[in-house]
Amino acid sequence: MISISPSKIIVITSQQNLMQNYLQQCLNHELKIGISNKTTRIGTGLKQAENTVQINKIFKLNKSPYYKNVRFIDKLLSTKDIADPDILDLFTSLNKTDNGHELIQTLDEYFNCSGSVSETSKHLHIHRNTTNYRLNKISEFFNLDIHNFNDIFELYINYLTFKNVDFKHKMNP
Repeated sequence: MISISPSKIIVITSQQNLMQNYLQQCLNHELKIGISNKTTRIGTGLKQAENTVQINKIFKLNKSPYYKNVRFIDKLLSTKDIADPDILDLFTSLNKTDNGHELIQTLDEYFNCSGSVSETSKHLHIHRNTTNYRLNKISEFFNLDIHNFNDIFELYINYLTFKNVDFKHKMNP
């Protein structure tokens, strides 16, 4: 175990049971943890672990501390010019109003629930019809069909980019 700062500790191990013990201790104490893919490069492992923690924090995932579960998002966010500036502008303007913020929160939960309207409704403690109404409003606002795979993928990529930029802006005003 190596301490690199008061808030960061690196654990290097190839023993699965030891990793599980550290993971359980971190979860018991509500500590943020990121676990990289197996690698022989310490720098790569550290970057993956840090990105896992940051992505879980930005998108409020906290479902898994493993990089393999956020790798796709990390790769998308590191890709230059993947987002549509017009859609990002729409997200920014939407985020400036209470109703818009509510729609973004609905979209957050919709993506976190893998597109399940029922699960989204349960997590937001709202009626299923309200969720559908909000999703229709989102479709209208972005002029994208939330039931069309290509459109929802485009919305998802831009959503990820918007959330990443918004998070960084809040951290460094």
